[in-house]
Amino acid sequence: MKKSSLFICEDDLTFLNALKVFVRLQDSLELAGVASDGFDALNQLSANPPDICLVDLAMPGMDGVELINQMNQKQLKTKIIVLSQNADETWLGKLIANEVDAFILKSDGRDQLMNAIEAVRTGDKYFSPSVGVLFYQILSRPSVIPNDLSSNIHLTTREKEVALLTSKGMSIKEIAREFNCTENTVKTHKKSLMKKIQARNSAEVTSWTIRHGVREMSTEEVS
Repeated sequence: MKKSSLFICEDDLTFLNALKVFVRLQDSLELAGVASDGFDALNQLSANPPDICLVDLAMPGMDGVELINQMNQKQLKTKIIVLSQNADETWLGKLIANEVDAFILKSDGRDQLMNAIEAVRTGDKYFSPSVGVLFYQILSRPSVIPNDLSSNIHLTTREKEVALLTSKGMSIKEIAREFNCTENTVKTHKKSLMKKIQARNSAEVTSWTIRHGVREMSTEEVS
């Protein structure tokens, strides 16, 4: 696979320098440019769209969410990886609406960043496990999450549970342990779930779960 051009939008100079070193050490990447505010970033990205763009959410002038919105409106063929110090409910909702390609936290470290980059290079989406936990924390709050499943999609109880646990960042093996069943059984449920909701990977399962308000099953519902 040829090298992918990568642009960095980051206003923290120390973190920006660390990212530049990281990119230059990767054989699969080349640094396309940097920007410390959203307006500068949009001008550069519009003039010469890279393959991948790392976007910090908290930037001066134009924040990362608005930058992503503008990039999508311009239909730039650039994969977007959100790299943020933290994530709140408002940002998460907007990012899901804008269909970002990957979302990780700065505290996730280099391995998660590389996982995100490799995923988007091959056309997949990626949410780090820590972001999955944040999704689930929001999802599990009754005051903000309705039980609003799409009326034309029927999920079994197990499929709903697989969706929920996947949104928490749990692997097939971990879900099998939670259900006290085989990994093949979980794979069957997950395959059926993904077919019904037209998801290609765990990130898209998580996104769908948030958008449609899948909630924890009550004792009565499970029985």
